[in-house]
Amino acid sequence: LHDDEPDPSTGSTSRTGTAQLTRAAAPARSRTGTAAKVVIAGLLVGFLTGFLGVGGGFVIVPALVIVLDLPMPVAVGTSLLIIAINSAASLAARTGHAHFDWTIIIPFTLAAMAASLAGKKIADRLPQTVTTRAFAVLILAVAAYTAGHTLLT
Repeated sequence: LHDDEPDPSTGSTSRTGTAQLTRAAAPARSRTGTAAKVVIAGLLVGFLTGFLGVGGGFVIVPALVIVLDLPMPVAVGTSLLIIAINSAASLAARTGHAHFDWTIIIPFTLAAMAASLAGKKIADRLPQTVTTRAFAVLILAVAAYTAGHTLLT
């Protein structure tokens, strides 16, 4: 914009152009902040996965929802893709060095896939708040079980 030309978004004029610069810089700062949050969340998830030996949705989904403010359905889909990529990388790293019991892997995978599709059909019929709360209850139940098992053994 030139001096004294109306800004199309506000209709006001700007003599210094600072408003335009501020508006232009805001998305860049926002992307930088989001990128930093993504990297920090990824590092945290990776650390917890390595340290605790657990990962998957129990760590990734909360990070995506809490840190990155993603809606639950988007966080779940993103988590599943992250898990698939991590699993493929881990499988590739272990191929040739580890024994895989395919008599367990294949039926377990097929059963899990079928149940996942059934669970998705049910989840699609429920309000998002119900599935989000169910996930929170599941995390608390697993945490309580893990704490109880650890303290009693």
